[in-house]
Amino acid sequence: MRGCSCRVTAGFAHVSCLAEQAKILVADADERNLDDGKWERWGNCSLCEQGYHGAVSCALGWACWKTYVSGEDLARKWFLGAAMTPLGRGLYDADHYEDSLSVLEAKLSLARRLGGSDTLILVTKSNMARCYNKLGRHEEALAIARNAYDVNVERYGEFQPETIPPTLSLALALVKTGKRIEAKEFLRECLPIVDRALGRENVMTLRLRWLYANCLGDNDDATIDDTAESVAMLESVATS
Repeated sequence: MRGCSCRVTAGFAHVSCLAEQAKILVADADERNLDDGKWERWGNCSLCEQGYHGAVSCALGWACWKTYVSGEDLARKWFLGAAMTPLGRGLYDADHYEDSLSVLEAKLSLARRLGGSDTLILVTKSNMARCYNKLGRHEEALAIARNAYDVNVERYGEFQPETIPPTLSLALALVKTGKRIEAKEFLRECLPIVDRALGRENVMTLRLRWLYANCLGDNDDATIDDTAESVAMLESVATS
């Protein structure tokens, strides 16, 4: 199956082989106490380093879950909680949003029972907000997005790199709930700072600029200047 950016024959592999490789790499990292990023072995290609997507991401998510699902000791439960991340992401990538949300809800419950970090809980809730948006449950997504943004700003300071993903989630949730004026003002304030922090060609920056352009143009009260600015920004995003 192909699910990354590797070219020619390097881009083809059996899912079972990818799963076995990820299992070995995680075990090796765990044995050497190399915790940073070890679970990304289940989500990213070890050659091109791009994240897997679509059916491959979903298949590896299930393989990760099956690898660590057995066992009742505390260490195994932590592994099970970690395995829920690639499973939830894989289901989301395959458009199984209800199933992804169920996994994330279970992950949140397990994290709370085991005393998971505030960051883990916050990231899980933010991922749940993405599912809520896909399922049309926009008010629930907005409530979680506001909380995630406020907590990140309190912890890291306004518009630090750590607050940028919650910024995108909040802006999207505001648009989805019809709060376009609030979304426009929010994005107008943060976009210049995000541009300087990440650069105009960064994926996060492009998504925020696309949202801002739509808030400007797709509005009954839009002025000629708003429409012109919206068109110019969309053209800039399209050519980046």
